Amino acid sequence: MLCKMNFFYAFIIALFFYLLSTCAIAAKISVWVHPAVVEPNETLTLTVSAEGAINDKPDFSVLEKDFQLLRHNNSSSVDMKRGSTLIKRNWMVTLLPRAMGKTIIPAIKIGHYTTTPLTIEVSKKPAIVHTRKERIFIEIEATPQQPYVNSQVLLAQRLYYAVPLDQAKLSEPIIKNNAAEIIPLRSRPAYTQEIGGRSYHVIERSYALFPKQSGEITIEPAEFRGLVPDEQRVKTFSTFNLYSRAQHAEHIISKPLTLAIKARAASFRGKDWLPAKNVTLFGKWSMPSGSEVKVGDSITLEVGVVSSGLRAASIPDFAFDVPDEIRFYVEKPTFDFTMAHSGLSGIRKQNITFMVTRPPVKDNVLHLPRLRLAWWNTLTDQQEEAVLAGITLKVSGSFSSVVSPNFPSNSASLSKKQTEFFAAYPWWLVLLSLVLLTFIFFSFYQHYRMRSKKTIQATLLTDMSTKQPYPHQSKQEHVLKKEGNTPHILLEIQVACEDANPMQAQQALQQWAAEVIGIKPAILSVIATINSDFSREIALLSQALYAKQEAQWQGQGLWLAVQHYHAEYQALTTVIVENDNVLQDLYPKEEGRNRGGFVS
Repeated sequence: MLCKMNFFYAFIIALFFYLLSTCAIAAKISVWVHPAVVEPNETLTLTVSAEGAINDKPDFSVLEKDFQLLRHNNSSSVDMKRGSTLIKRNWMVTLLPRAMGKTIIPAIKIGHYTTTPLTIEVSKKPAIVHTRKERIFIEIEATPQQPYVNSQVLLAQRLYYAVPLDQAKLSEPIIKNNAAEIIPLRSRPAYTQEIGGRSYHVIERSYALFPKQSGEITIEPAEFRGLVPDEQRVKTFSTFNLYSRAQHAEHIISKPLTLAIKARAASFRGKDWLPAKNVTLFGKWSMPSGSEVKVGDSITLEVGVVSSGLRAASIPDFAFDVPDEIRFYVEKPTFDFTMAHSGLSGIRKQNITFMVTRPPVKDNVLHLPRLRLAWWNTLTDQQEEAVLAGITLKVSGSFSSVVSPNFPSNSASLSKKQTEFFAAYPWWLVLLSLVLLTFIFFSFYQHYRMRSKKTIQATLLTDMSTKQPYPHQSKQEHVLKKEGNTPHILLEIQVACEDANPMQAQQALQQWAAEVIGIKPAILSVIATINSDFSREIALLSQALYAKQEAQWQGQGLWLAVQHYHAEYQALTTVIVENDNVLQDLYPKEEGRNRGGFVS
């Protein structure tokens, strides 16, 4: 027990000395004013900051002699690090100087502490002028300044701001006369930069620019609009400043930027102008198993191009010069790209299928030449060539083994050998094939329509012959009862259609479908399955009912569809009722019992 008491007292003593040491930490007092130079009738903000154990407030009464005290604000924060607690308090007061010239802000007392005196100046021509452009400005930079046509230009749009922003908007770059294509890139994270001794927050956007023509192009000025605190009332960047200070609208416009676009280099000898930082060709051959290919075997080449600083769509098709014994088919290319802050890279991929149609005349060897792509290096300013190595094929087979390749047609033939293949088929054979395919399509279509119609009729016959909506009525009595209300329902449909009233038409149509036709559930989507006429008219009705914008609806088509189908329905119900009468005559019921002898 004594041991526990000693431990308790030791803990209390240690806690006491810890709290005492924490409270004994000296407070740190600082003071600053912003701005230090103002014009007459302009205000400034004096901030007193205290860090540490201090519970007193600053005494601003000493300022009343030389300043008007307009507004007071204060804030506090608590920071806990490594077991210690640091309390920070800020007191801010808005001051209006009473006289011109230099004025001393005297030392301000905070408990046992005092601040350092400061000097401010009121002048019509202040030594330091803080304009709005210095607080917020826009910079547009293009690299390079004199690019080639169709080459990539890296465009950076930067917003510098040294004050809090609210409801800020920055316009996107606009190219005058649409003289270039512009693509947004991945922008850099926001960062800070010190310019002229002042710290700015920077928002930077990056774009890839591709000039469409040579000559001068102009990038229109960028515009910034937003709310910022009053010009002479900001010292620190904080949420407190943003909502505690008066704000005004700010409109900043940058300078336009003009680029001199160079035409295609005169020394370039390639067919297609491809300006880029780097171009690489890569390929993958898919060969039959073994070291030899046979007549009739196909070989696939997956070829790709990666171009740094060039769009994939700008890369042209490849020109192939293959032996007469080989035919080929070129599939449509696929385009992709990667983007970063440093620019855009295009990726073009394409599959080419080669087929050996007959053995070579000499040595049973065929050579597929290498692929070449000429391009212009914008870094070294000279022509270069990307190359994909060719291959040599050893072919086994005889001259009698001649194969006609069955490649699909390609809209843009790349050599004479492709056109020779399509010339092998007579025109009448192609025409006959098209006619046959058309006949088969319409046959299936008509078969589907007839089958759908028969299914609906069979369903109606089954429903009308098996369902008994009214247990104590015969089918004939039920049909007669429905027919008694039918003219009224049809009249409602007719009036709604003629008045072009979609809501009334929907209600009357659903009542007709439920009570006369027996469709359940009687909703528009089910009614639309009756036939193609209803499908078309229900779609127009639904558009008028549910479209966001009011649509003009004409109901003549729906009324005609109802009339035609109602006539067909009446003919079907007449047949069913007559059949029921015949069955009743063949098997007359005996009063009080049925044919099976059971009492009903």
